[in-house]
Amino acid sequence: MQARSGAVIAVAFLVIGCASSPKPSSGSTAGASASLAPIASQAPSIPPTVAPESPEPSVPAAPAWQEVAPQAGGEMAGFSGGYVALANQDADSKVLYSADGVSWKSVTLPFATSKDSHGNSLEARTEAIASNGAQVIVVGGYFHTPCAVQSPGLTGGGPACPSSPIAWLSSDGAHWQSSYPWHGPGPAKGLKQGNQFMSVWPVPGSGWSAATMDVGGEEGSAGGIFHSANGLSWARTSAPSPIRPGSSEPTEFWHLGLADAIGEQLVGGYWYPDGNQQIGLFSAPDGKAWSAVKSFQGANTSVVAGVAPSDSLASLWILAGTDAMTLPTVWTSPDLVTWTAHELPTLPGAEGSLNSIALTHLGYVALGQLSDGTDGNAYHSSWLSTDGVNWTQVDTPSTPDGDGPDVLADGPGGVIGFALYNGASTPVGAWLLK
Repeated sequence: MQARSGAVIAVAFLVIGCASSPKPSSGSTAGASASLAPIASQAPSIPPTVAPESPEPSVPAAPAWQEVAPQAGGEMAGFSGGYVALANQDADSKVLYSADGVSWKSVTLPFATSKDSHGNSLEARTEAIASNGAQVIVVGGYFHTPCAVQSPGLTGGGPACPSSPIAWLSSDGAHWQSSYPWHGPGPAKGLKQGNQFMSVWPVPGSGWSAATMDVGGEEGSAGGIFHSANGLSWARTSAPSPIRPGSSEPTEFWHLGLADAIGEQLVGGYWYPDGNQQIGLFSAPDGKAWSAVKSFQGANTSVVAGVAPSDSLASLWILAGTDAMTLPTVWTSPDLVTWTAHELPTLPGAEGSLNSIALTHLGYVALGQLSDGTDGNAYHSSWLSTDGVNWTQVDTPSTPDGDGPDVLADGPGGVIGFALYNGASTPVGAWLLK
C-alpha cells in the first residue's frame, strides 16, 4: 500500500506542476519550449490482492464409546446426582453408585436379611430401576414368613417363602429409604407365594407407577399396578386384565411401563398363545381406564424398552426390540394408535436385537447386539438418532470379544453404559459415549 500511495502522489505533483507553469514569453526559444515538453509518467503495476484460502470447516468427530472403568453392573438410571445401577438382579439388595460414571461404589439398600427356623433365607432382591431426574427408585421383592418346609433334594415348585413388593428411593444415590415393612396386596387368588414389583416408571408431576407379578410355582402372572406419590407409600390402581381376549393364556408380567408429560401411560407384557410369543400393549390416558393397543403388530416380536414423549421436540412414543425378521427395530407412534417400524441400519447379513434405549443430551441412543448370520459371533452395536426415526450406527472401539455396552443412562458425566456379564468370556466394563 505504501508504494502505491507514493506513485499516486508523484503523478499528482507532476500534473499540478504542468498546470501551474507560466506560459512561455514571446522571446522564448524553440529549445526552451522543447525543454517544457510534458513528461510521461506511469504508476507501477500493482498485482491484485488475493485473499488467503479459507480453511476447510472442521467436522466434529462422530461419537464413539470409550471404556472408562472395568466395572460390572446391571440396569441403570441417571439423575442430577450421578448414576445408579443394579448390582445383582438374582438375590441381592445392593446397588452401585457413581457421581461421574467412572468411579463406582457398592451401596447396600436398607433391608435386614435373616433366616427362618427352617433355615430359609429371608432376603430382598432388586428387579427394576427408574429415575425422574431428581430421584432414583429401585423396586423388587422380599421374602418373609411363613415359609414351607422343603424336602431335601426337592427341586421345582417355586420359592419356599412368600414374597411381597418393596421399593427403595434416593435423592443422592448413597442414602436410601425403603417401603418395608409394607406387605403389598398379598397372594393372588389361588396362589400362595405372593408377588413382587417387576417394573417401575416415573409419572411426570404425579410420582411413580409400578407393576407386580403374582408368583405361582415356577411361573408367574401379570399382577396389579400400583401408584405412589412419594415412592414409599403405594396404593393399587386399575390394571389391564392379564388374560388376553379369546385366550386362556395370561400375560406373564408387565415388563414395560412408560408415562408421558401429561400422564398418559403405556404398559406392555408378553403372552404365549399356542406357544408363539406376542407382545401385548395397553394404554390409559389417566392411568386408570386401560384399553388394548390393537394397532401394534406384536406377533413374534420382542420389545425390551421404550421412551415416552417428553416435550414438543421429543414428541414420539418409541419402543425398542426385535422384529419378526430378527432385526434390531424401533417402533414410533405420535398417538399410540398409528405405529411405524424402523429397522436400524446394519451391515448386510447381520441379525440382532436391541437391549435398551434412552433419550440423552446427544439425542436418542439405542444399544444392542448383532451377529453376522445365525452362526456368527455376537458383537455389540449402538445407534444414534435426533428424531427417533432416522438412525446412524455408532462405531464401538474394536476389541477381540466384540465388547461394548448393553444398558445406558444419561447423567452429569455424560452417556454411560455397562457391558453386562453373561457368564461368557466377554469382559464387563463401564463405557462413555463422547
